[in-house]
Amino acid sequence: MENLNLWQKFIANERFRRFVVLAGLIGILYLVRSLMSIILLTFIFTFLVVRAVSWVQKYLKLPSRLIVIVIYALLIALIYLGITIYIPKLIVQSELMVK
Repeated sequence: MENLNLWQKFIANERFRRFVVLAGLIGILYLVRSLMSIILLTFIFTFLVVRAVSWVQKYLKLPSRLIVIVIYALLIALIYLGITIYIPKLIVQSELMVK
């Protein structure tokens, strides 16, 4: 009975509840600080893809799943082309710069 009363007090106290949620989020972010760049990149790519899907759907009436698949396929293809074309050029340029 005492635990339920304590829980009701916690739920009723909005300021303390917000503090606990904020402290929990800060703690979680601190624990995953090594993954922060991956998490931020995920949010950025997700935001950009959602915007691109809504932009494409204004002009073409296609299912959003198809648009997402096409966008990610294009992204992967561009990354692949970037790696296969520009990495060898960067290596050659770096060797020439050292010489």
